[in-house]
Amino acid sequence: MNFGNAWLMQVVKVSVVSSMLFLTACSAHPAKQVNDMLDRQTSSEYKAYEIKIGTCLNSTHREIDSVEDVYFNSLSDEQKLKVLSILSRMAMDKCYSYEQAKYYEYAIINNDEEAFEIIKSLAYKPVETQENKALLDSIDMNEVRRLSDSNLFSTPFDALYIRDTMKIGL
Repeated sequence: MNFGNAWLMQVVKVSVVSSMLFLTACSAHPAKQVNDMLDRQTSSEYKAYEIKIGTCLNSTHREIDSVEDVYFNSLSDEQKLKVLSILSRMAMDKCYSYEQAKYYEYAIINNDEEAFEIIKSLAYKPVETQENKALLDSIDMNEVRRLSDSNLFSTPFDALYIRDTMKIGL
């Protein structure tokens, strides 16, 4: 169940930009301060980033019924959940990477401190525990990258649907 909570937190973090209504507890800033910063962002780069994140989030409803992959199917349920979490994040990152890079460029060129704070508050921050490190060490990241490049996982998908449909960890 650790997978569901970590994945959900990342979705909530990303949806802050698209909805401007929510803020995760992981942010280093009080919700009001970040919401005020979001409201003041008017650059075309920010607007494009915001729109693209919304589009990417909407595409996370893509359902995958099964995974026919020797490596993936050889993993334990705990490893499969972690791999799905990583693949989900990688697919989202790929989906809006161009717009994100343009927004980073805007922040750097304009030395926009508020943009930097938004970028930092939305950055992926994996939970650093001994258990999580051991689990990550047991996963072949070359295989994860290969899966990420496959048609199945190269675009956003519903990771929780896969978990439920394949009865992973249930």
